Amino acid sequence: YHYNEAILNAMMKYNVTTSYNYNPPMKPEYFDEGVQPLFKWSNGMVEVPISYIPKTFGNELDRFDETYWEVSDLDAQIASYFDSSTGDAVLVMIFHSWSFLDKVSLDSSEYFEYKDQSKIKDFAAFLSNMPPDIEVITASELNQKITNGEFQISTEFETEEVSNHC
Repeated sequence: YHYNEAILNAMMKYNVTTSYNYNPPMKPEYFDEGVQPLFKWSNGMVEVPISYIPKTFGNELDRFDETYWEVSDLDAQIASYFDSSTGDAVLVMIFHSWSFLDKVSLDSSEYFEYKDQSKIKDFAAFLSNMPPDIEVITASELNQKITNGEFQISTEFETEEVSNHC
C-alpha cells in the first residue's frame, strides 16, 4: 500500500485508471484522510479504498477478507459497512495468496499449504449467501461502471499530497 504521485501518474499513463492503494487504518504520515468512499486523484485516477467494516463492539475497524466467509450475520456486517459509508462506496474484499490455503504449524514455524477443496467450497457458500441486493463484480467490471458514470465521485485529492513518498 505504498504509492506516490509518480506511481499514480505512471498508472494513468498506461491506462490503469483505478487504484486500490489507499488503506485507511495504516494512517501513513504522508496521507491520512481516514475512511473514504471512492475518490479521485487530481490526475483523474479513481481510488477504491480498501474496505473496513465497523466491528460489532467499539470503534475499531475490521478488514473485509476471508474471515467473513463463514459469518452467520453477513447481511448485518455488510449493512454496517454501507451504513457507515459516506458517498458512493464499494465493499472491496481482500484476497491474499493464502486465502484458499490452510495454515500449518511445524516445529516453531508456520506456513500455508493446499490441503483440499474446503476453502474453495467455503468461498462458494459465502458467495451464495450474499444479500440479494449485493452485486459481486470484478475489478474490471467496477472500472467499466466507473467509466460509464454509474458512481458519483465528488471527493478529489491532489496527487501532490503524496509526491514525496516511497
